[in-house]
Amino acid sequence: MVRAVVVQALWALAAASGVVVGLALVLAVVISAQARNLQIVLEPNTVLRTLGYALFVSIPAALLPIRKVLRIEPASVFRSGVA
Repeated sequence: MVRAVVVQALWALAAASGVVVGLALVLAVVISAQARNLQIVLEPNTVLRTLGYALFVSIPAALLPIRKVLRIEPASVFRSGVA
């Protein structure tokens, strides 16, 4: 169960990171096209550092559900009406 929660958190981080980086690239192109005297540069080092910070924040965020999962009695998962 713990592994499932960790994998789910990492997948959510990967999906969100992909969306955010893609959106940043699109916005950089759109803003540069609208404001010709403004050039937006996304450096790979900055993107990787930001993704590292996001991973650093997502690990503690995944700990709360893991704590809840560890408190569940394994047999109670299979009983009906337990949420």
